[in-house]
Amino acid sequence: MTSRPNMLVNLQALRFLAALPVLAYHIAPHIWASGIPRGGWLHYNHLAGFGGVDIFFVISGFIMWHTTRDDRGLAAAWRFLRKRAARLYSGYWPFLLLSALLWYRYHPDLIPIKNWPLSTTLIPNPTGTTVQLDPGQLALPVSWTLVYEVYFYIGFAALVAFRRHTRVSTVLAILGVVVLAGIYAVYSGVFMPGRLLDSSLAFTLYLSPFCVEFLLGCLLGEWYRRRAIRWPLAWLAFGLAMAVLIGWVNARWFAGNLLLGYYIPQRVLLFSAAACGFVLWAVGLDQRGKAFLPRASLILGGSSYALYLSHTLWLQWFFDIGGRDWLARNGLTVPGYWLAALAMIIMAAAFYQFAERPLHRGFRRVLRA
Repeated sequence: MTSRPNMLVNLQALRFLAALPVLAYHIAPHIWASGIPRGGWLHYNHLAGFGGVDIFFVISGFIMWHTTRDDRGLAAAWRFLRKRAARLYSGYWPFLLLSALLWYRYHPDLIPIKNWPLSTTLIPNPTGTTVQLDPGQLALPVSWTLVYEVYFYIGFAALVAFRRHTRVSTVLAILGVVVLAGIYAVYSGVFMPGRLLDSSLAFTLYLSPFCVEFLLGCLLGEWYRRRAIRWPLAWLAFGLAMAVLIGWVNARWFAGNLLLGYYIPQRVLLFSAAACGFVLWAVGLDQRGKAFLPRASLILGGSSYALYLSHTLWLQWFFDIGGRDWLARNGLTVPGYWLAALAMIIMAAAFYQFAERPLHRGFRRVLRA
């Protein structure tokens, strides 16, 4: 079945596919804690599956560039910010509320140590240190990625104010600055244990290596606009090959710890290449009008935000009510958790269709977006 290229159906499908290894990454420790030995694809996914977040960052840059290709000026920039705020907070605040309720019910002693202003606004204190970006500081730990997204939105809004023909050169200049800043930060010891969390936000947010992934997404958006993307299957093969290489490198040289904040520059260097391969595959197919199960792809892609935000909450709740121990006692750990994963996907899709979309429309009306 075919679909119009501007719908970016396959890119929506990629959003869902990127959320699945993140889901499996967080399920794995629960399975292993039940006595199931490490091994197989689940162990490999634990070495590279968290990179779904890096794919999200590249997709984010691509979509923002693609959807604002004809916008310019301060009014357009302000309109862009209102639209992105409506999209982000309408999907985020319901799960923040759920997170607060679960903390209150099962772990009230941890409530005082959470950074509730940051958890609510996703805007860090600019005079504070990097410790506020630690997922453990957040009421919803996975929302650390949204802190970067909000920063990307604000920066991109400034870019929208530029005239069209200057945007690419501006992005390239910023990319060069971020790369040079990352090199300096590595050699000056910013990304070192004992120093990282005490450093300012200069190199960990404003000039973070994660900005590279967002900026690359913008450049891919320009590539998509200007010329045909050839050999999408070859780009898919490249992305998969990079994912395999990343897993091997993580095991061989990082002892499985590439996820840690100390290795953000190395992580971005590896995962940005894989993410670009996957995005070029998806949009290359979109450019040709080729899409498989387009309606399902749009629903699942739309629900990937809810799945990402909710899955760790459900896993923690299942543990808190004794579900993990019950599965282990009855020898049902593996099938039980995969059924739970399926249930989380279905709930996310239902939430997206019947709650998130109406909330989004309401937020847009309030913000006049």
